[in-house]
Amino acid sequence: MNQVDQENQRVVFDLLDTAGWPTNVSDNAHRAIFLVIDHADDCSQKKYLPMMAEQTANGLVSKANLATLQDRILMHENKKQIYGTQTKSSTIVIGDDKKSIIYMWPIENPASIDSLRATVGLPSLASYIELFKSEYGEDVIWDPSLTHDEVIGKLNLNK
Repeated sequence: MNQVDQENQRVVFDLLDTAGWPTNVSDNAHRAIFLVIDHADDCSQKKYLPMMAEQTANGLVSKANLATLQDRILMHENKKQIYGTQTKSSTIVIGDDKKSIIYMWPIENPASIDSLRATVGLPSLASYIELFKSEYGEDVIWDPSLTHDEVIGKLNLNK
């Protein structure tokens, strides 16, 4: 997967750096460019965030994709996220079974999270957590009182 990501980044970043964001491509292509940036290292994510924001304003990149990248950057900086799109996980082994422990990364303003999510076209946080469970078969633990240090501590305890 890392090799594929690196090759995609080489191609896409060369395009973005030399020609800018393409405007005459499909919605799927815009989403693919977002995914390449989203899977990149922190430095590249920060570099291309303003370009994504510009293309969101131009209607080419979804607000939800921009929100996801913003949250990911904040999480990597050990800051609270805005839109509740990011989780952290750890795997524990119990006998022959592996189980993932997944925590919602702390949210800046949990009391208004659903209205914030709605402004960028994301479903409610409860719906997102339920979707996560149905797609991956894992529960997401969300405790709005936890700090990022406490989330990391809980994940490390489970290793």
